[in-house]
Amino acid sequence: IDIPRNILDAMYYHHERNDGSGYPEGLKKESIPLFAKIIGLSETFAALIAHRAYRDKVDYAQALAIIRDSRTKFDREIIEALTSVVQSTGSYK
Repeated sequence: IDIPRNILDAMYYHHERNDGSGYPEGLKKESIPLFAKIIGLSETFAALIAHRAYRDKVDYAQALAIIRDSRTKFDREIIEALTSVVQSTGSYK
């Protein structure tokens, strides 16, 4: 399958975090591809609002609060974009 480089990079680096605490390479801030940052934050949000065997789900507002508290891990502009999208759906209280 011929997958574009930016998509491959997003898939590979989506667990990187702005503060360098992620993996596989411990990249920081601008070194992390934009699509990887978006996928990483989206995956975190999805995990928080989903029920897991080891914990209950949280509502959208709680999930966004947890993400905002982790602001060193995620890009501020992407957090703001996610917040805007969630608020626009009417699901945010």
